Amino acid sequence: MARILAFCKSPLTICIVFVLFLGVLNLKIQYAPELAEWSRDRAALKEFDAYWESEGAQKFKDVGVEPTEKIYTEERDAFMKKFHANNPTLVPETRIAQMTEDFQAWWETTGKKSYAVNEVAPDEKLYKKELKRYIQGYTKNIPKYQLFYIPEDSSFASLLTCWFLFPNALSFVFFAIGFLFAMKFMEKRWGYLQSSLFFAIGILISGFAFAGTLSLSYFERYSDTPYMGMSLALSILLGIVAFGPKNTVAKPVTAGAIAILCADVLTNWNLNPNLYGWVAILEVIFFGIGAVLGVHVPHFTGSASSSKKGSSVPSETVIDPKIRTRQELKDAIDLANKAEYEHASEILSKYFGLLFRENPLDIPAIEKTVESMLYPHFFFTIPGMVWMSWGSEAIKKKLPKIAVDLYEKGISVEKDEKVRRRGLFYVGDLRLREHLEEEKGREALEKVIQMDSSDILANEARKLLSK
Repeated sequence: MARILAFCKSPLTICIVFVLFLGVLNLKIQYAPELAEWSRDRAALKEFDAYWESEGAQKFKDVGVEPTEKIYTEERDAFMKKFHANNPTLVPETRIAQMTEDFQAWWETTGKKSYAVNEVAPDEKLYKKELKRYIQGYTKNIPKYQLFYIPEDSSFASLLTCWFLFPNALSFVFFAIGFLFAMKFMEKRWGYLQSSLFFAIGILISGFAFAGTLSLSYFERYSDTPYMGMSLALSILLGIVAFGPKNTVAKPVTAGAIAILCADVLTNWNLNPNLYGWVAILEVIFFGIGAVLGVHVPHFTGSASSSKKGSSVPSETVIDPKIRTRQELKDAIDLANKAEYEHASEILSKYFGLLFRENPLDIPAIEKTVESMLYPHFFFTIPGMVWMSWGSEAIKKKLPKIAVDLYEKGISVEKDEKVRRRGLFYVGDLRLREHLEEEKGREALEKVIQMDSSDILANEARKLLSK
């Protein structure tokens, strides 16, 4: 028992726990979607089998057809095909590939025309920009896409998190072996705190060194792909542990460090994709930097406090309704970016109207939300009457421009001609009264008269036009 307690308290145990934590984290973040999809598909197959046993096979028998294994397989495949059509894949890479195909089809059939109508040239640059925006709307809430670093469009802040993940299982295995190997011998030589400091500095500088030098290399062409892992930080540790003052490092330790480095370099060069070729080259340089540190850096003298007062954790408080409203609206727009329009529409219908009831009125929040909601390629299922009711709220709050936008959106989706006609009247009245593109207001009123020229609404439209 004493040995077990001593082992649990040893610095190496903390390193082992750290490695296990990283392993579990990578399994959860990188493979959870595959496991969830596999589980979902199994549940769907069980559902089909239950249906087949209870009534599916009997339906064929009722019409004089024997439900053979071939028929069962065909029916099951058709069921799963429909299931997958109604339930998008949970695997991000597969979903992105599907979204790319869907976006390309939309671009060729509708997208180009919609931009051309607005006198915007639908060139390749615009296509790539809109495709990236479309994909990022889906990926920005996926954990691993928040953690790893994409040189082309990630912020430098992601360099502080990309080391949590690894490009593949083999890279993680070599890290685990190399890290525990290095820390075991470094701890004997410098102590745990100084060894940990080397590791922390290695993580910090390696990501920025990679980002800063990529543009100088052939591998810059792959700057739209993700970078992650701790190969460079590991190379520094291996260099430190492999070399030291004369006769202070055993030859087997040096050989072991070099062997682990070579294995990781070969993995990055041959197995990991694209820009990891540059990582493999930098590993050799970082190993050399580590070797210099191993030879020249002495043991730090003086005492270092290993404990710091932790920051106090604020107690949970009741969420402010205003904060919740804005968070819900943000979540709705995020869902819309992922083409989950039905769910997004439910949230918007419930929360957007609350902005008009706040006192004082937060006009920038209303304007920003309306701008997001009216993005032309969102296809919400919100009825036209709801849009127009929001327009009515905007009129009451003396926000005519927003009212016109909401009314016109309601008119564009409303199927009841009488409701659309009344909405056109309100738009025409508002535009003329508030001097908001008055020609469009006149066109709206003229359309009111064209739709029905004999009622009171038509007479009122004529009066407005005559002024």
